[in-house]
Amino acid sequence: MAKRKVFISYRREDAAGFSHAIHDRLVETLSKDRVFMDVLGIEPGADFVEKLESAVRQCEVLIALIGTRWAGEDARGKARIADSQDWVHVELATALRRGIKVIPVLLDGARMPAVENLPSDLQSLVRMNATDVRASRLNADVWDLTGATMSALGERWPPTSRAERFMRYSPGSMPFLRVQFYCLLLSRACSQASAYPQYWVHLCF
Repeated sequence: MAKRKVFISYRREDAAGFSHAIHDRLVETLSKDRVFMDVLGIEPGADFVEKLESAVRQCEVLIALIGTRWAGEDARGKARIADSQDWVHVELATALRRGIKVIPVLLDGARMPAVENLPSDLQSLVRMNATDVRASRLNADVWDLTGATMSALGERWPPTSRAERFMRYSPGSMPFLRVQFYCLLLSRACSQASAYPQYWVHLCF
């Protein structure tokens, strides 16, 4: 069975720094192919809207990052979120229409948008319980958000040990390779120590 995925929805001029911090924490726990973020997940030349819709449809959870500039502003001074072709609008509308779990994340004291300021296909967003992520306590808040996301995916949280987190990575990942490397060094050291007892003196002193 395919493992369930997470989509991070954000507006770059509103939440770029937070989005990368959240993405980096999530991929410490989930594999990279289970966390989608537009800059990292869309190849050059691809149809942006088509790829976004396809990625959202494959996800079980959508994390909606909402800062003070989340609604956006076009050249005429109107809110971009009201435009059905706006990519943040596309992401959220697709998730809400398909019944995908949406976790609104309010950044640095931002508030949930008023229902009257949202297009009709996004108005149910205001009924979703939101969580906060603040720069002043970024690590703690992102940890809590990761826990909420893992619970929504049906995954165990928190990880019970550092060793368990290493075992979650694929054999080709750097943590796995480091473990293999240190095991090889330890194996060689033990072999030499058993053959040459004086080797322990060299190791210890």
